Amino acid sequence: MRSKNLTPEHGDTEPAQTHWWLASLGNLLVWARLRVYPSGRADVLSSDGELVRYPDELDARAALMDARYAALDGLDEDDAVALGRELDDLQPPEAESGEDAELVPLLIERTDAARKSDTYGI
Repeated sequence: MRSKNLTPEHGDTEPAQTHWWLASLGNLLVWARLRVYPSGRADVLSSDGELVRYPDELDARAALMDARYAALDGLDEDDAVALGRELDDLQPPEAESGEDAELVPLLIERTDAARKSDTYGI
């Protein structure tokens, strides 16, 4: 279940956890940020700039997997090579200001890898 209209719970101004996910589309590496709040609610920021809120982390993770994203913390060296990178080189993007509007353009990176498949899924 996803909703743009779930409002943050009282006290949910700062995320308790942040997880990064990525997918591959041709020679593009596409990042998504998953944040989990103290109440259990979650949100995902994707490269289209849409911030989608979910009732819980499991629903958010399921949506990311359905979209063929893989959790960065679950990748191994072979997965990274398939993405055209070394595992240590897979670093989530950072915006200087910390604002989502500044982060969104950084969520898509070009890679040197020319993949045979359009998407990357684990």
